[in-house]
Amino acid sequence: MAESKQDIWNQAVDAFERGAYSLLELRSRAYLEVDPDYFPARMLLAHALLEMKRFDQAAALLEGADPEDERSLVLWHRTAGDYYKGRGDYEAAEDEYA
Repeated sequence: MAESKQDIWNQAVDAFERGAYSLLELRSRAYLEVDPDYFPARMLLAHALLEMKRFDQAAALLEGADPEDERSLVLWHRTAGDYYKGRGDYEAAEDEYA
């Protein structure tokens, strides 16, 4: 029996909460295969990539993002702030977190 979309999402969230970034990457990618437009999964994937210092891949996800609602926009800015912080650009990170 194939995994449900909800099962994949729950596994991604659990990996995020545990700091299991390799698993978070795998589960986020699996979720995006089922629902490629789901913005929170895209940001979880970006977060995993940032934590693993794969900045170029995370940047591509952030650049291609199109947050459609206020909650998604806040999530995008938070993830972009994490990106800049990881790159050592604390001023840009502060701007995104503000």
